[in-house]
Amino acid sequence: MLNRLLRILGVISLIFSCFSPANSQAEEAPTYIQLIKHKKKKKNQQQPVPPPSQHYPPLCRHGYDSSCFGVNPFLIKIQPKRDVSVEDYIYIKKELQGIDISSLVDRIVSESNSSGTGINKGHITTRLTRPLANIIDVNRNIYPEKNLVKIGNGGDNCIVCYATTNGRYPDYVRAILPALEKVNFNGYLLYYIGGWPNPTGEEILYCGVPYSFKIFSMVEAYSLGFTKLLWIDSACEPARDPEPLFDHIMQHGALICHQAPDPVRDDHLPRGTRFELFQLSGVDVLQANYVQGTIFGIDMESELAKNFISMNYEYVKRGTPFLSCAPEEFVWTALLGASQYRKWLDASSVFPAEKLLYGSDDPNALIGAQSKGAYFIHRLAR
Repeated sequence: MLNRLLRILGVISLIFSCFSPANSQAEEAPTYIQLIKHKKKKKNQQQPVPPPSQHYPPLCRHGYDSSCFGVNPFLIKIQPKRDVSVEDYIYIKKELQGIDISSLVDRIVSESNSSGTGINKGHITTRLTRPLANIIDVNRNIYPEKNLVKIGNGGDNCIVCYATTNGRYPDYVRAILPALEKVNFNGYLLYYIGGWPNPTGEEILYCGVPYSFKIFSMVEAYSLGFTKLLWIDSACEPARDPEPLFDHIMQHGALICHQAPDPVRDDHLPRGTRFELFQLSGVDVLQANYVQGTIFGIDMESELAKNFISMNYEYVKRGTPFLSCAPEEFVWTALLGASQYRKWLDASSVFPAEKLLYGSDDPNALIGAQSKGAYFIHRLAR
């Protein structure tokens, strides 16, 4: 028990180090993040070479380069705090509503991308706006809700889920608990409706960064003592016991739902964001295996997981890597495209998307999902 407590305190300390100023003068033992950065700056190490110019024409033509914004464009005026009140959330929502997403999109979207297809600014703007400011809805009487629920005999496995207050999401997430009980799952469910996962008190600063709540909520689950975690989107309804997915996570370190590279996805990805992701990771996300954010499992105690989580925090601090139609998915695709994560993706190939997710809004979708052997029904209506 003491060892688990020490590990939990360790990860919280690690996350705090992600938010610490880079120029701190305090003399102390190097943090895990500092060690990672040191390894990446070995003498004579070559930096990634940008792809050919035909893929990335000069970005100044499109009004954007990696230093265009200077600061995270999603930041709001709020101080770090561990306990966030209803009054705080009302204030935060007002601040978030002041972020001009349309202008941000205009600054990074060119008229067309490398495949010749046009970028739909409206679609990207809608995707970035959907989670924004939907942390509380006083008019609909939806207030921040966070619950950790024991299911069946409990155990070490924890499913994590977050729903914004808009649309059908609150109803979707409330349907997950009875569905897990119905398939005889033994474990825990940590779910949020509105509010914000804020395990260290620093995450609330970044509540404007689209879909960053996924990683933050998983870190919060880890701080509660769970190591094997399975994130599912709120629109995922369990169709069978997910225990084999946790067995896979325990054996291989992660469960990654991914697909073959698809350059046509560039109509969801502004050139500026694609280029910045390449500058940061050395991975061209349109040439890498595409990582879906609908379902994602991880063993939080592995060194690979710690590096993945800490790099997520670094990208969240920048904000601009999340400027796309699928913010967290392109970020995860960039991070997991690195060679050290290849074994995660290779091992996860035994669970292709169609075995994990059955997309349907049919009231009888459970029958279809079970006939296909899928673990979750993915509701499509929002």
